[in-house]
Amino acid sequence: IMEKLPMGKHALPMAKVVVKRLIAYKNNVHTITSDNGSEFAEHEYIAKNSMQNSFSLIPVW
Repeated sequence: IMEKLPMGKHALPMAKVVVKRLIAYKNNVHTITSDNGSEFAEHEYIAKNSMQNSFSLIPVW
């Protein structure tokens, strides 16, 4: 699932594109794994707007 990001890798525009793409798979997507890049700073927005349940993990290091 890919889409060109017109605003580059800024967090909120990227999160909105991810939500738009995931909404069709809402009942099939159970987890999303991302890296620690700044473009995923809006991970809570993605979880709130595209998934039924969401969990955030805090690294211990």
